[in-house]
Amino acid sequence: MKRSIRQSRAVDSDCESWPCRENTWYASPECKAFKHNPGQEFDKDLVVIVFVGSGFTDLMAWRMSVEKTSYAFNEFEMFEYSYSSYIALYVDELDTDAYCNFQCEGTPTLLCFDLSRMRSATKKCLPSGINANTNVIENSKEYGGGGYRYANMATTSLHDLGLTVTIHKLGHSLFELADEYSSSPFGLNSPNCATAGCSKWSDLDED
Repeated sequence: MKRSIRQSRAVDSDCESWPCRENTWYASPECKAFKHNPGQEFDKDLVVIVFVGSGFTDLMAWRMSVEKTSYAFNEFEMFEYSYSSYIALYVDELDTDAYCNFQCEGTPTLLCFDLSRMRSATKKCLPSGINANTNVIENSKEYGGGGYRYANMATTSLHDLGLTVTIHKLGHSLFELADEYSSSPFGLNSPNCATAGCSKWSDLDED
């Protein structure tokens, strides 16, 4: 069973107890965890994912959406709950005014976002100086999403395929992988793409 562990610091005196060791606390009481062991530091070698909501008007519906997404991660080896190399947090408050929009840049399924509001929400979870990958869940049944590697964030919706979209978009924002088609905006500099001859993959050549 997943544990919800709350380690927030309101004042310096809070850190007289063991959960408040340096690099272990959350930035505000609104930050909660789906996957974070007590006292585990935000180490540079760990992946930190923060879920934030857009357009949700019911707190329980928001929590259930994050729970559903978090459990779906268990289907993928590197995101299994037993895997110790990533932390999953969420902002436990509502932002009822949606700040994502479809039809972005002329692409019907591309889901864009308000960068300043996304970062403001993410900062409710992170101690100063900690980098994270943010996953914005839009309260919409419309299909779509986006992966933005330079902003370290991804967007998705409540569509039936939204969980699959989440993992796909994290491939862009977290690992800087490109879609493998010629019009991909990430280009051939991405780690999974190469020009003719595929020199990046030469170590896999059986010859």
